Amino acid sequence: MTPPTDDPLAPLRPLQLSLPALEQQLALLLDRLDPPSPDGRVNARPDARTLRWYQSRGLIDKPLHYDGRQAIYGYPHLIAVLAIKLLQSAGLRLDQVQERLAGAPFALLEGAVREALQRAGPAEVPGALLPAPPGLLPTPAPPTPPARALCAAELAPGVQLLIDPALVPDPDALIALLRAALPTGASS
Repeated sequence: MTPPTDDPLAPLRPLQLSLPALEQQLALLLDRLDPPSPDGRVNARPDARTLRWYQSRGLIDKPLHYDGRQAIYGYPHLIAVLAIKLLQSAGLRLDQVQERLAGAPFALLEGAVREALQRAGPAEVPGALLPAPPGLLPTPAPPTPPARALCAAELAPGVQLLIDPALVPDPDALIALLRAALPTGASS
């Protein structure tokens, strides 16, 4: 089967979610997948307590990081819980799910979830897999590198030259060389 050009998992990769937002995002995805519970004992939509229990059992990893006291979860957590629910919907007990997931490559779980989403069809909202749930936390911006002092020179009216002295060994010699190369009367 040729995979579609649109990856249904792509919008999920950058997500960073609080526990309530993770719970809501999972509910939206599971509503889309609609995995049946074979015996009615399995909660199809895991709540925060269930997610914490999964973590204590080693079924999902610890949070990515903490924002103050709030745990932040991400894409690997979504994939792991969706894989758990897909295996449970196939009739496996949680101990059997745990055995299957132990040492399973992440790419295998990701592929199973991708295939299930593709079978479920396109998302209801065109152009997006799911709306962003409340509590979605933005991905932290990368740290800004410290500012460096630059040498500035006006070569001609309206022509400014900036030189990074950390990269150019003799900025003054370069400025003099450039000014000499300009037509007469063009330099200031």
